[in-house]
Amino acid sequence: MSLERAELLVEAARYDAAGTMLSRMVAENPDDVAAWVLLGRVHLGKDDIPAALGALDEAVRIAPHAYAVLYLRGYLLARADRDAEAEDSLRAAIAAAPEEAPTYVVLSRLIRGARAPEAFALACEAVNRDPELPAAHLAVCLAAAVIGDDGTCERALRETLRLDPAHAEAQTLFTLAQAEGVPAGMASRVIADALAVNPRLDGLRPKLDHAGYLLLRRTRWPALACLVVAMFAAGMPSGDDPAPMTGTFTSRLWGLLIMALIWGVAGFLRYRRLRTGVRLHLFVLLRRGPWSRIVVAQAVLIMVSALLVLLWPWADSEVPTGLLGCTVLPVMIMMIFDDRMKR
Repeated sequence: MSLERAELLVEAARYDAAGTMLSRMVAENPDDVAAWVLLGRVHLGKDDIPAALGALDEAVRIAPHAYAVLYLRGYLLARADRDAEAEDSLRAAIAAAPEEAPTYVVLSRLIRGARAPEAFALACEAVNRDPELPAAHLAVCLAAAVIGDDGTCERALRETLRLDPAHAEAQTLFTLAQAEGVPAGMASRVIADALAVNPRLDGLRPKLDHAGYLLLRRTRWPALACLVVAMFAAGMPSGDDPAPMTGTFTSRLWGLLIMALIWGVAGFLRYRRLRTGVRLHLFVLLRRGPWSRIVVAQAVLIMVSALLVLLWPWADSEVPTGLLGCTVLPVMIMMIFDDRMKR
């Protein structure tokens, strides 16, 4: 009964209460392997990897062939960057329970470098064992990226996001690939580069934020295209001297339709192709990132100027020309600055 209550506390993330209860239980019965495993989960929940490993070492001493003990210990050793020990523990876990897919996933992500084909085989085995496990498909994606199998990499990433649209790592990789401008929305090259920077894929949030910023700043290009359409539709003269606006009602109406089509194709459809989690991250980025708000505000300013040029009955071109100059000049300066910063 106490063990069941402790497990409920762990599931509810009440680690302090669960830790106190489990510490008392292992003090009374040092050979209670289930209590040691739960205590390891408590320390893992509190991100105390050394203490968690200590608890799992006790569990291994009591039950050296138990799958749950070997798997969790291997996972913790991988978190501690003790790769050789982690691999031994995970292979022992596979021998104890070869039907469990998560073990193949962790082992596949542990192996890298010249052993990438082996990692790919392990990831594929995880998918065979549990086709509904998102982590298994992500492991296939990562291993395929390293060996350069772009098609498999793309399919596996999309399958991961289909099974779990809120999967944080998959969202990160998808957004990074989107920001790289890859037509299909991702590429093994992008993922391989991310793995080269950090094989564990931890701490990629700054890269995700930067990728989101790159996506947001592209909104200025459709806005500038709309501005060019508005100038032609309104009949603005190409010379420097003020002259009457020659645009007719029909040409202005066609200009408005073309602007709507530009945003429909370049804006809305591209936005709809993004996963739900990626779209939500863009809104979060708009709330907390001042530069993101600036580039979106510039796109809005350009569109307001385009609509004023197109719809207002200007007598001559002097005022709209000045309006366009005040709008476009600072935006172009910042776009040049953006490109230099990226390089």
